[in-house]
Amino acid sequence: MHSLYGQPDRVAAIMAGAMVETVLERLLVASFKQRSKEREASMLGQGGSLSTFAAKIQIAASFGIISEPMATELGRLKDIRNVFAHAPTNVTFETAEIAELSHNFGMLVAVRAVPSMQKSPFIDKYTGRRGYVLVATILSIMMDQYIKKLGGTPVYSS
Repeated sequence: MHSLYGQPDRVAAIMAGAMVETVLERLLVASFKQRSKEREASMLGQGGSLSTFAAKIQIAASFGIISEPMATELGRLKDIRNVFAHAPTNVTFETAEIAELSHNFGMLVAVRAVPSMQKSPFIDKYTGRRGYVLVATILSIMMDQYIKKLGGTPVYSS
């Protein structure tokens, strides 16, 4: 995801969101007790019960595949991605709605709350776009490790 830093905001937001959704989809498939290509295609394809990012998040959280805090972070990431994907005008990470959402990722709020981090230049660098990509990367790595643990094919890990 490091290559997304050079892209326009809209491209970076949509691509990072798509990458995270792909990892979540792989995690769900790795968690299936009974697997078949037909069932996967039916559930994950157009109009399937797991065809949307929101549905994937809800099902993964409901079955305990991901934690509630992770579901909240994924939901925030999805919301930001959706603003970029559906806004009829040009939006950036400085647009009020997106700036508010991206500033309040739980992971970043937790880091900002650590007294020793409040004086760190690290905090100022990871807001808006950088914060969004950082959170997307961390979530992807976390889910990818779980995919590997379940015996599935990881997206990023070897």
